[in-house]
Amino acid sequence: MREFEQFGLNSFRDRLLNSDHNSLLSKAVVDYVHLDIMVVDEASQLFMGRPWVTIIFDWYSGYPLGVHIGFELPSEKTVLLALKNAILPKEPLLKRYPRIKNNWHAYGVPETLIVGSGLEFTGKHLMETCQLLGINLFKINKINKIPGIRSSFEKFFKTIAKELSNNTSKKSGNIQNKPQISFDLFQEVFYMWLLDIYNVDFNKSVGGSPDANWRQNMKNTLIPVPSENLKIFFMQKGEGKVQQSGLHVLKLTFISSELSSLYRKLCQEKKDTFVEYRIDEGDLSSIYIFDPLNKSFLKVPCKEQEYSQGLSLKKHLQILKLIRAGKNKADLDSLITASKEIESLNENWLKPKIKIEGDRKMAKYTHCNLNNQSITRLAPMDTVERAMELIDQCHHSKENTGEPKSMFLTGPTGSGKTTIIHNYVQKVGREKVLIVKTPAYCSLRSFLENLLGEVGDSTPSKGSIVGMMRRFIDLFHQQGFELIIIDEAQHLFLENNRRYYELLDMLVQLMNQTDAPFVFVGVKSAKHIFDDNVRLYRRVPITLDLKTDEELKRASL
Repeated sequence: MREFEQFGLNSFRDRLLNSDHNSLLSKAVVDYVHLDIMVVDEASQLFMGRPWVTIIFDWYSGYPLGVHIGFELPSEKTVLLALKNAILPKEPLLKRYPRIKNNWHAYGVPETLIVGSGLEFTGKHLMETCQLLGINLFKINKINKIPGIRSSFEKFFKTIAKELSNNTSKKSGNIQNKPQISFDLFQEVFYMWLLDIYNVDFNKSVGGSPDANWRQNMKNTLIPVPSENLKIFFMQKGEGKVQQSGLHVLKLTFISSELSSLYRKLCQEKKDTFVEYRIDEGDLSSIYIFDPLNKSFLKVPCKEQEYSQGLSLKKHLQILKLIRAGKNKADLDSLITASKEIESLNENWLKPKIKIEGDRKMAKYTHCNLNNQSITRLAPMDTVERAMELIDQCHHSKENTGEPKSMFLTGPTGSGKTTIIHNYVQKVGREKVLIVKTPAYCSLRSFLENLLGEVGDSTPSKGSIVGMMRRFIDLFHQQGFELIIIDEAQHLFLENNRRYYELLDMLVQLMNQTDAPFVFVGVKSAKHIFDDNVRLYRRVPITLDLKTDEELKRASL
């Protein structure tokens, strides 16, 4: 029976991939690539990392439908953002880049979306969104089984890397000499290359240029303009009970005349007032509530407009944690007060008694959602007590500020790093602290194997990199660890390591997804990596340099 079912699936797949695809948006394929280009913040000249590009192509014409550029590992979220970009018109994006000559014609909902079998394509939100939009989500084990598509992808992204690297020195072993570009310029160059070069060049896989194929077939294909309500499908989903006072979500109240009218009708018809809603993670000033009677969404404003206008979900959750820590009632006054207190704490939570460097202003850019703030390095302290105090402040930073803060403990052999870590673990308990030793010749897989081994995974060496990462995150949260100590951290940052950038990107993802403070322990030569990478610089605001007795004696002479 199983063999028969497998035969049926294989036959269906072959029919789908080899069937006539003579219309636009009949099939679309999604994939992602990690570009070998270092992106920097233009204002501060600090490194943001290597970008991940998720892109969706139209199968028939070869035309790019949508793109998402970011620095996080591929996930359900990045696929949804690329799909959202694929469906909506591109005029707002093109207005940002007036030097692009050609239009980006693509918009509309594809009939079938062909994806890989990875975990990022199996999320519930992605499947539900495709179902709502009427998209057939079709999974295939390997994207490279699709004739001509993978080779086109590889050529496309290799050409971009080559173009951006032409005027850049490639001396190995120095991060400053790697191919690099500012994030704003990278986006402009990427879209310019995509629309003005790739789209108009001949592509033998589709028998012509993607742009000509798309424009020629637009005449024969009716593509309805997407509704503005389409963006609602990509928002975070939730459920709640409507009351006479409105809908209460995360201590916020959403109320309007339309919602009150819906509540009365549901009560009159003796129907459940439990409704589905969608929330914009970037702005909590309004919420979209599904009206089960009219089968449509109502836009309902937040009652606390002064507080919620332009407020992100992440910041609101941090404020709620601060309120819970103080056991205050979450009324409007306490929310506004807590919001201001968080800003103050983030600026001054570890202001040093001895200031050895001037304040260094972080650049403000929307993509990584960073705020301007002053971050200073602490003066070197050679006492175990001071080191213990700083580790403890990092350990409890999330409770105090709503956001985890990390540190780098550096010093030569014999300076007491191991003793400090041992003493701190004894003080707080082994069950709260995860200690991981970095392997000497570190790779993505070997580092993840060590992480999984320390959290008790029974098969730490099995699975893909993305799968290993997700298993670790799940086990980390299940076991209730509060602090992660990375010993021999310098092995992560060897610039002659060919996985140098992948390790940096994975480290940032670990810090984001564990939402826990890190203590990096290693030699001083690794310190520069925290200064050169903008995403690490903000997350690791403290460096404590331990010195041996001999060093102190030499310094006093």
